[in-house]
Amino acid sequence: MTACVKQGLEALMRSAGPAHHDSHVEKDANDQRWATWYAEYLQQPICDLIGKSITRTDLVRLLLGAENERQWIDPHADWPSYYADYLVRRA
Repeated sequence: MTACVKQGLEALMRSAGPAHHDSHVEKDANDQRWATWYAEYLQQPICDLIGKSITRTDLVRLLLGAENERQWIDPHADWPSYYADYLVRRA
């Protein structure tokens, strides 16, 4: 995938962050189903951007994998950038 795709993925992640926060203002701040919410919110835009279909289940797995790896390797890394890199490598 190109640098443009990585930048697009990062932009999608950055825009999803505030939307997720806004959808959970009234709820518990510790959203245990965050990956499912992100997958539902981002599935079609990500598929459009990368030019291939990814199931929601696979996207949840990718998001959880990105977060687990980030926590292991560099917990202070900028998560949208880290997730975009992870998706470029694995999607």
